[in-house]
Amino acid sequence: MFSAEELTNYFDNLPRDLTIIIGSKTYKANKQVMCIFSGIIQEKLQNSADNEIKLEIEDPKEMIPLVISFLHGHQINISYENDFYLNKISDELKISSLKEAVQESLNEPITISNIISRLEQNTSQVLENENSELLKFLVENIEEIQKDDSLFLSDPRILLKALEKSKFENDDSKNIFKLKCASRHIDNFDDFLSLDDFQHMSIDVICEFVTNPYYSTLDQKMPSILIASRIVSAITSLNTDINEINEKIQNYNSEIKELQEEHDRVMVEKCQSDEKYLKVAEQFKQFKLQMISTSERIESHANSLNSFKISEKTVNEIGSKLNFLKVTCERLQFFSERLSRAVILYPETTKNVNQVYNDWKGSIAPLQQEIANLESNEKDIDSIAADFHKLVEAIRKLSNI
Repeated sequence: MFSAEELTNYFDNLPRDLTIIIGSKTYKANKQVMCIFSGIIQEKLQNSADNEIKLEIEDPKEMIPLVISFLHGHQINISYENDFYLNKISDELKISSLKEAVQESLNEPITISNIISRLEQNTSQVLENENSELLKFLVENIEEIQKDDSLFLSDPRILLKALEKSKFENDDSKNIFKLKCASRHIDNFDDFLSLDDFQHMSIDVICEFVTNPYYSTLDQKMPSILIASRIVSAITSLNTDINEINEKIQNYNSEIKELQEEHDRVMVEKCQSDEKYLKVAEQFKQFKLQMISTSERIESHANSLNSFKISEKTVNEIGSKLNFLKVTCERLQFFSERLSRAVILYPETTKNVNQVYNDWKGSIAPLQQEIANLESNEKDIDSIAADFHKLVEAIRKLSNI
């Protein structure tokens, strides 16, 4: 069993003893190989010693060299770009092996990449069948497909169908499509473009075909006066727009100037505010220090309030001592009376005793009255001290802000 490489080498070493003529082109191949694989060549050369054969077939894409290479054992690249033409030659020359080889490529689904080739290969089918899958795919994907300029080399009748059925993104896209079709099919110019189209084209599209060499073939077909008129109108409109824009710019500049002045004013105020802020901040700092100092003094006074406490026990003790003095004073009065009745008189002593008694009596009675009215202030002092401590705590918290 030979490998593919061995078979290729074998066929390559066979003599190229057959001349194939197609139109003005001639090709060399092995006569025996061509007779084995091509039914038509076999029929034409049967029982013939001729080493030359003329084939009445069309080969616009020059596929015969590829066919000969395939029949001589070489692998060839089959794709949507050549499968249609290879299949056509396989039918005309009755090459069943080649026809089988191209079927996989022919049966691939329609894509953006192969649609243009498929349209070219199946023009008759698309024109005859309004519901052709190829035409449907073209119409549904017209915006993407028209990016490839080779589309406009397709049959103008197909392009007209696409123009009629497609939904373009906007009028500019549709008009560009028309211009490209007309530029590649100048004989069908009137089928794609009308005077009304030029009257309604946007200035962007007009500038596109006036400045782009791609549309140079349309120079003799264009309504020059109308186009010039449109361009002049567009220029006039642009001048009006420019004047309006300049006016807006001037207004914007005035507004910017006002904004700048306002900005400068605000910045001046901000600087002044910053100065005021620093001043207030310094005053606040001093105020905090004063608050701290005040809280320390209040706390000191709160702690010293204990010295002003008068407890109930102290009040009772003072009352007891005053009672004791009262009793002592009464006894002193008793002794004074005894002295006044004594055998031996002590007038000076009696006078002094009476004076002491009267002094004590005059002092003790008011003191007893005051003591009787005196109440314990211990709870009040504690409450005041607690309030002072709370005040100190509040001041400290405030000073920490």
